[in-house]
Amino acid sequence: MSFKDVLEIVAYSGGGFLGYFVLLDSLSLLSLRGSEKIKDYEHLQEVAKEEQIRLGLEDKNIRVRDFGYKNEGPGVSRQSEDGPCGTINSFYDMFIPSKSSFVNRRMALRHEHYHIKDGHCDSAYNLGWYGWKGRIWNFIRNSFYDEPKTILHCLKSRKEDKF
Repeated sequence: MSFKDVLEIVAYSGGGFLGYFVLLDSLSLLSLRGSEKIKDYEHLQEVAKEEQIRLGLEDKNIRVRDFGYKNEGPGVSRQSEDGPCGTINSFYDMFIPSKSSFVNRRMALRHEHYHIKDGHCDSAYNLGWYGWKGRIWNFIRNSFYDEPKTILHCLKSRKEDKF
């Protein structure tokens, strides 16, 4: 096998990965389309509580924060007051950019609540892996299991809600 053959294999593999992530992002954006827009911080808290109840997560301690105009997307992680993987007052830290142009929608909140419901935050949290091994494992699991599953949940619930 020549160096040229190796480069060709790398190019095709890279194209395949790029296509997969473009498809994943497209489906995620499709699930947001037509969803109710978050107006302000109070509305964000109200919608978050509704989604928490809708998905049966009343027993979970979820703190919803507003990122305002920051360019970061929505997300959720498990935290505790005694550091990563601690046990004192553990909670889910959810953040949504409520003044963003597109991702400040009910479905983005639902998406993050599905991550909690399916235990995606807990599996990474309980492993306690940090450093390069943890980052690689979390990237693989998130990209090929957690995100696709959550996006499909949102698309299914979108159909049920008839936005």
